[in-house]
Amino acid sequence: MSTSECVTNGIHVGVEARYSEEHSAPARSHWFFLYTITITNHGDETVQLLSRHWIITDAEGAVQEVQGEGVVGEQPVIAPGESFRYTSGATLTIRPARLALTKVPTRSGSVLSTPTA
Repeated sequence: MSTSECVTNGIHVGVEARYSEEHSAPARSHWFFLYTITITNHGDETVQLLSRHWIITDAEGAVQEVQGEGVVGEQPVIAPGESFRYTSGATLTIRPARLALTKVPTRSGSVLSTPTA
């Protein structure tokens, strides 16, 4: 398992990425990875996660980007002192070298830059 974390504007983002052997088929060049994101609001204002932008770089340097509104079908509102946690996954054809989530706009107007796992 790979973990990383950062704090931007009072918002703590933690990332845990792990290989899922039971969902993978290396003989067919399919490696499945689960990632769990925990977002904790240590700030003074309520924030809302509006979108996400994942950048996944495999061991050969190929980049796969995942962008869209919200996360797992939600645009969570996170009050001061509260957290939101979700798990999702990605299938790659080559084992990844790194996974990064960057530039997450929030309802308060701030943009979070978050860690690499």
